[in-house]
Amino acid sequence: MFIQKKGNKRALLFPASSNSNKVILYMGGFPKYPCKNSVIEFANKKNYNVLYPLYSGSFDSGGKFNINESITNVNVWYQYIKEGKLFVGLNKIPQVIKPKEIIILSTSYGSYVTDLALRCYVFNLTKKSIFLSPLFRPYQFRDSQSDKIAKDTQRVVKRSYPYTYRFDNLASFFKLISGESSHPASHKPVKTKMNKTIVITGKDDIVTSQDMAKQLASEYSNSSLSVIKGGHGSHLNHKQLMNILGLYL
Repeated sequence: MFIQKKGNKRALLFPASSNSNKVILYMGGFPKYPCKNSVIEFANKKNYNVLYPLYSGSFDSGGKFNINESITNVNVWYQYIKEGKLFVGLNKIPQVIKPKEIIILSTSYGSYVTDLALRCYVFNLTKKSIFLSPLFRPYQFRDSQSDKIAKDTQRVVKRSYPYTYRFDNLASFFKLISGESSHPASHKPVKTKMNKTIVITGKDDIVTSQDMAKQLASEYSNSSLSVIKGGHGSHLNHKQLMNILGLYL
């Protein structure tokens, strides 16, 4: 794992098992510092370099944490990869990687901001996107269960992570996440046209519903939807998840 720097922003590079120009931009879920991650390990074995951004305003990535900054992060790190700035080694000697394609893989909150970014920017090297347990247009799927999850998450953030997340506006952030309000970009058409969009959701996911995944898949051309065993994110059935990822990586 190697820290990448872009201005005051930070990302983590998990290099491929051998020299490779295959790259995945992995937009993770609600900010956490990845250590052991089975999806990243699987991608590395498939000889993909995986770049995992730390959202602005989280951990040691500068700025404030909000939806718009997170959307911008997708574009910032996409451009970083496209420009061949990834490096491996303690001496920070640039490893020139000129990818023919940049796959964007996202999960939960990362899927929410990735979808919005795909409606704001054109990523011409991205012909394939993978959404895991996607959070999608929460304002369309708001109910008592989603309200409870949003409130529980907000309490955890206030109590446990006062330094991990530097929120620009905590109340505004959770209004968007809970579906109390909608982000303007969610009403725009998708600008980036892809050859394949893969959507994977858990049959027992109570955090992001199957309906969210179905609606997201319906708005992307050449999309496939897989409902597999398990719950949300890391609680997806490992064997089924890796079998599906193996078809596309």
